[in-house]
Amino acid sequence: MGINSLSNMLNFSVGKISRVALRIFSIINFFFHYPNFGKRSPINSKTFNYVVFRLDDIPYDSAIYDEARINVDLAVMDVFSKRNQNLTLGLVVRYLELHPKLLVSIVQGYSKGLFELALHGWGHDDYSKLTMMDQERSLLSAKTKLDRLFGNSSKIFIPPYNKFNRFTIDAMKKLGIKIISSSVYSDYHLFFMANHPKNIRRDNHIYHLPEMVSFEAFKGKTPIRIPLGQIVSNVERHISKYGYAIITIHPQSFVKFTESKSTSLSLKESILDVDQINQLDSLIQMILDKNIRITKFSNLVGLN
Repeated sequence: MGINSLSNMLNFSVGKISRVALRIFSIINFFFHYPNFGKRSPINSKTFNYVVFRLDDIPYDSAIYDEARINVDLAVMDVFSKRNQNLTLGLVVRYLELHPKLLVSIVQGYSKGLFELALHGWGHDDYSKLTMMDQERSLLSAKTKLDRLFGNSSKIFIPPYNKFNRFTIDAMKKLGIKIISSSVYSDYHLFFMANHPKNIRRDNHIYHLPEMVSFEAFKGKTPIRIPLGQIVSNVERHISKYGYAIITIHPQSFVKFTESKSTSLSLKESILDVDQINQLDSLIQMILDKNIRITKFSNLVGLN
């Protein structure tokens, strides 16, 4: 083998090793500077103390909504109204006009600045299974109807079942919907950081503020009660990372059930669980006692 050939081989080997070393260094450097990448980066500036309560499934559909079930929804909303606290309503827009009593209460809370309107779909559909065109059409129908009912639409989308895909994001950008709230388990985008100096303000940017804490867990369709102390602890943990926490509640958590009768969404005769309403009221008080402010999605990202 000639000297030139040997030299070329050595140069190739050194170059290859250098590229590999550079790649390894880059990876180490990335995780050194972003140690919480997989968990989302912590806040670098002042930590805010904010909570958003997200009430999904208002109303879920038309078939199960007798007057008793409407009264359950109203009782949950009334807790926030009496305390003069904000509540974000995940509205299944298609069914709103079918329930005048519910609609009137929403209008009243919205006109007072307490209730925030969020799209929970035209119907309660799994958007991850819809085409781009169908998602755009569904969201446009929901926005248009909200505008007709309230004189204003919404820039917030809460995907039913917490499921969405890239078509959802594309449709939202096209329609001017700025905020998506799914869950920490189904959203792999970078989450919005409260008061972060690098927050993006581009016109087509989508802010991701997922459900971080739940008022209940579900075993099938039966709600499992979560101790209030655990909920507050979860809230504080997320606030320390992001400056805020999103708490999701569902109306079916406030329906009485027994071992023989669950709070299945198909259950037509709904009986209000007053104890659970009192638990919600106590949770709000516990949060306020921690000097945590209850606010809206739009206030958090500065859309107002």
